[in-house]
Amino acid sequence: MDAWFAVEEGWKAPMVMDAKGLEIPKSKKDWTTEEKTAAKNNSTALSIIFRSLPMSQFTHVQGSTSAKEACDILETTFEGTSNVKRTRLDILASEFENLTMENEESIEEFSSRLSSIS
Repeated sequence: MDAWFAVEEGWKAPMVMDAKGLEIPKSKKDWTTEEKTAAKNNSTALSIIFRSLPMSQFTHVQGSTSAKEACDILETTFEGTSNVKRTRLDILASEFENLTMENEESIEEFSSRLSSIS
């Protein structure tokens, strides 16, 4: 469950301010127990994502440092952006509205077309 939280909430390496006021990565030896646990949960989730993908899909996410980032990339790749999703829904709604049974079509064939739209 903790690994799933890393996917939902995201993870970033802990940062600290240097003498010039710039954020720099915190040394791993200075990480708190909570930061180490969060990093471990992210690594677990990221490892599961990486191992679950075929090589052709792995290349999309191989540079990801957080499980949320990898999941977002996969979601965009396979589901598209919100505009693409809306367009797909509009097309399906139009196909459903225009659906009629052809004279030479059997009930089974019509039912199959209806199922593919739904």
